[in-house]
Amino acid sequence: MDTNLYECRTILYDMPMPVDDDELTFYTTEEVAEILRTTPRNITAWIREGKLHAVKVGKFYRVSEKDLKEFLRK
Repeated sequence: MDTNLYECRTILYDMPMPVDDDELTFYTTEEVAEILRTTPRNITAWIREGKLHAVKVGKFYRVSEKDLKEFLRK
């Protein structure tokens, strides 16, 4: 392995990641529905309509805490 490549990898792995805790916490549609006192079906509809941002993991949606807070501000 090239020494420079090894040094670059070591530097990158040791660097702190600029990520907020809000971006690391994810909720299921059921959890979001419980928080917002609605049904999981409504949450899924809002996601499909683009009102609430989510990522799809397999067959299921996950909503980050950051996206949920942004949705609540609207």
